[in-house]
Amino acid sequence: TVSDGEKTWDFLEREGSPGRYDSPQFFHCERGKTYTLKIDCTLSDGTEGHYSAVAEMPEHGFDIEKIDYKCLGEPKDSTWVLGVWGQDRPATNYFLITTAVNGVMSPTTSLLERSMLMPDTYFNNSYVSGFPIAFLYQNSHQYKKYGACAKVLEKGDFVSMVVYTMSKEYYDFITALSTSASGINIPIIASQPANIPTNITGGAAMGYFAVCPVMMASCIIDDPYRKEFGK
Repeated sequence: TVSDGEKTWDFLEREGSPGRYDSPQFFHCERGKTYTLKIDCTLSDGTEGHYSAVAEMPEHGFDIEKIDYKCLGEPKDSTWVLGVWGQDRPATNYFLITTAVNGVMSPTTSLLERSMLMPDTYFNNSYVSGFPIAFLYQNSHQYKKYGACAKVLEKGDFVSMVVYTMSKEYYDFITALSTSASGINIPIIASQPANIPTNITGGAAMGYFAVCPVMMASCIIDDPYRKEFGK
């Protein structure tokens, strides 16, 4: 269940997908409110498990006006860059940025591989015009691995950029998780985190309960291989 202190919502296990729970229809969080997650389950040894976590919904950190694309290299390279226009909010914010093609996003299991984590260090409280925010590596290998979200772009396709504003704590969790999973550190002399942070209490559980405002902008592909952002 998830509660805001006044209402409680049951998340139901998805049929055919054990361990995945869906929210009720039209459920959404409100900015500034605090939410509590509670999990009651039967553990593998037959005992009962009881877990909880608390998260506050942050304000969104960036007002997106539009996005656009340009092609890098030749058609065979199948590489595009997405630029963003909009106003960044004054506070330091942290973002998870991912993309979708024709409404198809990366499957959840590979979301981090197809996403980018970033703070707004370079454009905090500034108006951004054509900032190169994300790259698309679309080819047959990517298509085979990730599905329709990694198809080579064609005229008439629409590309969407989805931006999650994260708390600093959630950003640190995802960063530590990604670093531990990859085994690669930048700089390479950096050590992997000894313990991945978690805000879940009640037992030996690792994970993070977070609520995030989400913004999305889209553009239509006209000439897939044009070299400059559109006017």
